[in-house]
Amino acid sequence: MIKIEKTVITQQPNFWNHCIFHPTDAIEDPWGRRILDRIAEDKAIGMVRIYAMFEDIVCTDENGSLTYDFRLSDLRLDYLVEKGYDVLIAYGGIPAFLSENGGVQRSNSKNKTRYKGKMWNTSPPKDYALWEEICYEYTKHNVERYGIETVSKWRVHCFNEPDIPLFFRADLGREDSDIDTRCREYCMLYSGFERAVRRVSEKIRIGGPALAHVKRFLDGFLKYVKEKDLKLDYIALHNYGTSTTKLNRGEPLCVESMIEK
Repeated sequence: MIKIEKTVITQQPNFWNHCIFHPTDAIEDPWGRRILDRIAEDKAIGMVRIYAMFEDIVCTDENGSLTYDFRLSDLRLDYLVEKGYDVLIAYGGIPAFLSENGGVQRSNSKNKTRYKGKMWNTSPPKDYALWEEICYEYTKHNVERYGIETVSKWRVHCFNEPDIPLFFRADLGREDSDIDTRCREYCMLYSGFERAVRRVSEKIRIGGPALAHVKRFLDGFLKYVKEKDLKLDYIALHNYGTSTTKLNRGEPLCVESMIEK
């Protein structure tokens, strides 16, 4: 709630009563479920953010046609729904068969691989029509399984931190020209994602780009969305006030940076 004197100007929802749950596939395991069980009991968290993890869902058959196996995804989402959570889903990662040149992979962790030996594909899709079709089939499946009344309470957004090499175009650096290239290619990703979700239902709340920190990228993305008249229900940003490395060195949180963002 925001007040001036005794007048209530607006009701502000407790946006901090949500969490990122990574690794997403820990929902399959006892240690991950113990965490989710505890926060479900005290209702400290209302919405849980996960990855779609398309690499677990879609592959190609001997004829090159897309085939889908939603069992792992269903297991994860079933558990979150059973515990009473709403869900925010980041659509990614891109399977190797869909990536340009087989994909440039990163672990995005302190280990050689992500959880369970998996890797994150940082390359853009070689076929944006197939990317759109995967987004569509995934969204349609979730609506058929959980119902539009439930899914319309969720949020979905396109990809994760496409402004930095860790997650998108690891072959590029951090110069302005590299950021502009990432932004152009991400806008193509978002266009396909936006069309796919809207083909399923206009009731689903969609957003992006889940940025790490680059304002230049956000400016380019918003300009594109406006020019193309694309649906954008919310803007997803990540606000880092520090890092584990800096905290371990005894450096404090940079509150001023967080407020500025």
